Amino acid sequence: MRIRDALPAGDRVAWERQLFGQNPKHTLVVGLDNEDLSQTGGCTRAAVEATFSAEELGPGFVNYQNAEGALVDQDVRVIAAYTDWATCMREAGYSYDGPDEIDADLSARLDAITASEDPSALSAAAQAALTQLQGEERAIAAADHACELRFVADIKTQVENELLGPDAGQ
Repeated sequence: MRIRDALPAGDRVAWERQLFGQNPKHTLVVGLDNEDLSQTGGCTRAAVEATFSAEELGPGFVNYQNAEGALVDQDVRVIAAYTDWATCMREAGYSYDGPDEIDADLSARLDAITASEDPSALSAAAQAALTQLQGEERAIAAADHACELRFVADIKTQVENELLGPDAGQ
């Protein structure tokens, strides 16, 4: 960044275009976060293609996790905590085996209502279904948060501290 910031404005634009291609908003970090590396460009794209398989480059590949996170998630205490979390969620009326299932479920239900259309252009019935889904999403989030605090948060912090050190979560 020090080198980039020292460049004249025109050279900075050229540098970013070389690094990111035509769409500078699709950085590696954004691609990993969105689990879709297909929009990366420039030198970033070349590095991604040299590093990831064809399957990993496309949208919908949901297997990006850092090694430290995987280590924590594989600890028997964390696995047991998420089992308790799932029981807590069922008692609250929601059938999820893990927190990742919530986003997938809500996204699928949103897509079923909107059919990828602009929500402001939906029919009255679809608007009502969307409003109902939003209310349900808030209720699920409240239950998730309560179950997370009750069963997972402290155990996960303890395991992270033991395995990775007390500064790992910062």
